Amino acid sequence: MVQRGSRSSIIPMLGDTGLTTMGIDPFFDTRSSGTNSGFLASPSLDLLYSAQGAVGGIARAAREGGYSQGEARRLARVLPFQNMFPLVPLLNSLISGQPEKVSQH
Repeated sequence: MVQRGSRSSIIPMLGDTGLTTMGIDPFFDTRSSGTNSGFLASPSLDLLYSAQGAVGGIARAAREGGYSQGEARRLARVLPFQNMFPLVPLLNSLISGQPEKVSQH
């Protein structure tokens, strides 16, 4: 009965927002699209954050050399048609060859 109530769609979002502000990983963050489930989350903001992370990753890679899988995935998220079926396996195969984390110099 609780899951059918109108409040049940808002409570997880508010809970994740509160956890995120305290520096704790969100508990209900289960969107299949990969976007955040916080109160102020939207696809437009997610694209902006991904673009910011991609630019930061490119700048760090230019300074220190090499890039991680996470940085490559943020860069791929801002590409046009990145979610199109033929491109998803191609991007995944290109990214999987990169190190998970780049060693700090």
